[in-house]
Amino acid sequence: MKRLVISITVIGLIVFLFLYPIFVLSGNINISSNVPIKAYDLLRKVGPFYLGILPLREMQITRKPFRLEISYYETPLLNIQFKDGIFGLTKSGFLINNGSLSLPVVFANFYSSSYNNVIGDLILYCINNNLLDLIKSFELLDKDIGFVDKNGILIIIGKGDYEFKMKEYLKTLEVLSKDVKNIKSIDLRFNMQAVIIWRENG
Repeated sequence: MKRLVISITVIGLIVFLFLYPIFVLSGNINISSNVPIKAYDLLRKVGPFYLGILPLREMQITRKPFRLEISYYETPLLNIQFKDGIFGLTKSGFLINNGSLSLPVVFANFYSSSYNNVIGDLILYCINNNLLDLIKSFELLDKDIGFVDKNGILIIIGKGDYEFKMKEYLKTLEVLSKDVKNIKSIDLRFNMQAVIIWRENG
């Protein structure tokens, strides 16, 4: 009787795992998404297996025998007007072709093919900190990034430390409030200082 109970339990467990897969190999996961996302971005991993439970993000999971069908879609936060068209920007920094007419538009003075994670992080930082009203257009400058503000000043940001650099930018504008129209650019790539270039008539 004990062996029968154990056998039934084992068979039941096998059937359960077959119909409701918990451990799945990457080759048995199919992802349908509007952004280029991978299984490791969505699911927890244990050794060579991905867990079919407790996903890392909100998504729709359809369970099939030893397979997972995942539907994951991101909606745009705003539209970016590039030189070659308008794209939506999602919360993860991905560009999608179909933005929304109801969303605000920011301008990028370069082609969408030049978009990268670095400029995406800067744009997302500005979104999350309500700084978009200060910005006329985002810029790619050789290996650096920046923006032109509403005063027509080129702000060279560089990579990372956006919180500190934006505070330095705002402090510089405050200190030089009477001479803002004479500022051509502010370079924030250097530690603890803003390097200012004045217009020729400044």
